[in-house]
Amino acid sequence: MLKITQFRNKCIGCAYCEDIAPEFWKMNHDDGKADLISASGKNNVFSLDAFDEDLELILKTVQICPVKIIKVQML
Repeated sequence: MLKITQFRNKCIGCAYCEDIAPEFWKMNHDDGKADLISASGKNNVFSLDAFDEDLELILKTVQICPVKIIKVQML
């Protein structure tokens, strides 16, 4: 299992995450920031568990984020 963490308050709204992994991120049209779909969180830090087979896709998203607000760890 993987744990994806997003520090949403630092999101700049570039939408790269949504372009690469739309099954995990969706742009919020109210504030222009990305939402980690189905994540739980508080204080603008959101987390979601994902399957190991999603690792390559998530790592690609982590690498392309210009503000480095997405983290992934193996559980």
